[in-house]
Amino acid sequence: MIFFYDILLNKTQNQNEHILFNRINQWEKESIYKIEQTAKEARIELHQILDNIIDHGKKSLNKISSELRQAREFDNFFENDLTQWIQKLNNLRTEIKYSTRIINVNNIDHYIDIENDGSIEKDQTMTEWIIRREVDKQSKSVVTIYHPTGPSFVSIISTKQKLYYNNLGVRLDCSAIGTPSPVLTWFRTNGSDDRPSTFVQSSEFIDVFENGTLFIRPFRDYSKSIHAGKYICRAENPSGSIQTTPIQLKPQIYDTYEIEVKNTYGYKQSSAILSCEISPPSASSYVHIIGWLEKVNNQIIQLDLQPKTKYNLLSNKNLIIHNITDSDDNRTYACIANNEMDNDTRYSRFKSLRVRDRSPFGPELSIPNNTEYRAQAGDLIELPCGISSISTHARISWWKNGIEIENISEKLYNNSLILQLSHISSNDSGNYACRIDDELSGRLISSMSLKVNVPIQCRMSVQEANFNAGSKAKLICTSNLIKSIPTQWQWYHNSNRISTNNDRYSINNLTREHMGMYQCCYIISSSDSNACCAQTQLRVINSPPFILPDQQTNSNVIIISSKDISHVSIDLNLTIYADPIPIIDLYKDDQQLISNNQIDYLPSGDIFTHYRIHVSNLNDTGLYEYRVKNSFGSITFSKHINIEGQKPFIKPISNLTIVTGKKFTLACYASGQPNLELKWIDDRTKQVINTSLTSPILLTSINTQSNMYICQAKNLYGDNFIKAYVKIQIPSKILSLTSNKIIKINETLNIYCLAEGDNQFELKIKNPLSKNLNMIETNYNYRRNLS
Repeated sequence: MIFFYDILLNKTQNQNEHILFNRINQWEKESIYKIEQTAKEARIELHQILDNIIDHGKKSLNKISSELRQAREFDNFFENDLTQWIQKLNNLRTEIKYSTRIINVNNIDHYIDIENDGSIEKDQTMTEWIIRREVDKQSKSVVTIYHPTGPSFVSIISTKQKLYYNNLGVRLDCSAIGTPSPVLTWFRTNGSDDRPSTFVQSSEFIDVFENGTLFIRPFRDYSKSIHAGKYICRAENPSGSIQTTPIQLKPQIYDTYEIEVKNTYGYKQSSAILSCEISPPSASSYVHIIGWLEKVNNQIIQLDLQPKTKYNLLSNKNLIIHNITDSDDNRTYACIANNEMDNDTRYSRFKSLRVRDRSPFGPELSIPNNTEYRAQAGDLIELPCGISSISTHARISWWKNGIEIENISEKLYNNSLILQLSHISSNDSGNYACRIDDELSGRLISSMSLKVNVPIQCRMSVQEANFNAGSKAKLICTSNLIKSIPTQWQWYHNSNRISTNNDRYSINNLTREHMGMYQCCYIISSSDSNACCAQTQLRVINSPPFILPDQQTNSNVIIISSKDISHVSIDLNLTIYADPIPIIDLYKDDQQLISNNQIDYLPSGDIFTHYRIHVSNLNDTGLYEYRVKNSFGSITFSKHINIEGQKPFIKPISNLTIVTGKKFTLACYASGQPNLELKWIDDRTKQVINTSLTSPILLTSINTQSNMYICQAKNLYGDNFIKAYVKIQIPSKILSLTSNKIIKINETLNIYCLAEGDNQFELKIKNPLSKNLNMIETNYNYRRNLS
């Protein structure tokens, strides 16, 4: 027992010497080293990224400054030029402002895993990220640039028409959210075309603020294009842009208006309906009744207007007073009105309510038939019966579109019909009637109409989705309006109009150029004040490298002035989109210059790479080519660099050795400007094999004999040529030999062997009995016959 106790005690005292502790300590040291290395390299790369952003900004600003300076010197610019320069400056400001925001190094703890292979969880890819780049294979630290989130409007003018007084001016608000924050700009349309045409900036007539607000200043001198124009707000960030429907401004000269309380009487045990009239009637388009007042003991009290109470505000803004008694006589009331153009609120003169006794002739109409009521979807409204002096024995019923409404006891209040309107449809609209049936006085009907306005709502079938490159996307727009109403859909991609008026838009073979913001806008008619838009953001993932369209249209030839040959620097830049990250190599005349060239990540999610070429002599001219490749495909992007008035220069071509019967290709790279002509010539036959006007010119052939070929380059300033020798190798092999034979003793045996190969091969016949043989050898071309 003591022996085992001593063993246990010894083990306890020597715990720190256990082999697992040594492994943990070693793991600690290695991890600290890897983290330090990763942090160091991440700092270096971040410095490079920020330097490139600053360098790019300087170049763009210098270019704009140069254009402005030249335009000022030659006095050769127009309003459109000014608009473009301002837009370029705004874009540059946005790009510089947000370039550093999108760079984010993920939490090291999340990505460093000493034990596993460092793979990134699948559910964390594609929905948010643009690019994940591995900085260090061992430490598995990843620099992540997240996808920008497209803009979405928060506050805009909801109507298509805006009235305002010329002596007050008008303010148009516009705000949007997105990541990064969108830049808000205003445009003015051109005549009847609703497309943005003129960029709006601050001037003597207009103030444009950074928060997106536009203010038309008060004016005396009228300019139709400014003061009665159509304005569009656009929100843009690197993911794309959206815009509002056009807002038509309509200036008004300030004019006086009056409000007055009318119909100030009622019958006992009935309801009185007081109206508030606005004069002139045209002012009712911008002056609205918002409430009612009562004067009690010289104190003005604003009435609490609620359904199923003594006082309520009808949907036509009239005041209904229920259960009139003698105590209501001579109470005074006034209506409150608000002018939406100057936000002026005023109330009318107070008028007394006169209470009358019940009519001795029985029920009678207290409001005209066919009175129209308008309400918003979702409102709780009251339709007054409009018949006073109703007998307690009379039967009251309500009808809609000629059909009696059943089970209305809970909807009635003092003969009024209380309706909770639907939030989503206008089904409650129609012709209503309150019918009184009395045995003594007969039947009396009060008719009215109700029009329910349902705010237009548009919906897009796809909400911010990722699509694989090459797949198909189908966008469908719907609205909550009745299908029978004539409609017209307008579609936009990054604020550019798409030529379709249907409720759906399909995209086949999705690529980078289809990414961005899509809008569909629902326009009932040009005269209708309501409209709505829906939007979505499309992203393309799992994409082969794609060159952006603005670079596809650029010339692939760069011509340098011969005067600047000693100090010319060319920035060979390329902007592409690819998912996942591609490898970008740079070649000159088919020889690799740079492997895995450095890339920068733009706010839009695109990838930018560049390489500075210093041209000092003819050797620096030629074909420069980016070769871009990822797991989904590859592309090339090339530029020919030539010197103005340059005699043809040909890059040396190495001789070629190939096996007979195999296809081979010779590439001849040349530079020269202008009108370079290239030829491949067979030196033996002097026959022209191929011609081209661009470098490189290729020669592809299958030879059985060695030969010399000439690449010739020629233009107005001279000619040049270079030779390339193609050596044909013939592998050694036996073509035929004597077959097995049976012979008699002392009979002569003739043996032969035919073989081919180049002139270095050796052919022997060996005698297994080591006897001397009489050999006859013949040679011709690449063949030997030994017998």
